[in-house]
Amino acid sequence: MFAFIEKIEKPPLLKHQKSYGNIEESKFINNIETYVNRSEFGKNIDNVMRLENAKYAKYGQLAMQLEHNYTNQTIRIETAKSNLQLVRKFMEDKTEFEAKFQPAIGVFTTVIVPPLEKVNLLVGSNVFMEFELKDAEKHLIGQIKDLVQQLKAYEHDVEYLREMMVITELNISRLYKYGQDQQKKRQKQGSR
Repeated sequence: MFAFIEKIEKPPLLKHQKSYGNIEESKFINNIETYVNRSEFGKNIDNVMRLENAKYAKYGQLAMQLEHNYTNQTIRIETAKSNLQLVRKFMEDKTEFEAKFQPAIGVFTTVIVPPLEKVNLLVGSNVFMEFELKDAEKHLIGQIKDLVQQLKAYEHDVEYLREMMVITELNISRLYKYGQDQQKKRQKQGSR
């Protein structure tokens, strides 16, 4: 029923983009000493460490936000798939049927649903539109395709963010080791 989902690809990135969410790129610091001695850091390792730690904290916040967006997107896809199944059931079965629904919390009732020709679908923030069943099916398929593309973009960004976090962790670790080595050198020079 949902075979079309397998064929959906993630949207293309622009040439200069590496993520859909404009995640700041973290570059691996090859030569720590040269990097720390750059004028913008005032030759102070603490300034570099603060910058890398701030970047890592920012990545952590982005990770939480992406996780939240990913979960919401998954829920929206499942809801759209359920709606599509229901519309297809209405298209195939032209007899009335019995359904249970919940008018209030903890209260359930049974209703008889007559054969339907039209349905109302949520198309935006609290905006419902009435559709013929065939048009509703087309709308829901288009909506599912858009949602799956967005989900694949989130998946890409989560993977990219994970890479940036690993690079930042490596940088922090190497900077810390460099700082410890520099401190030992200063202690040796001071004890002479």
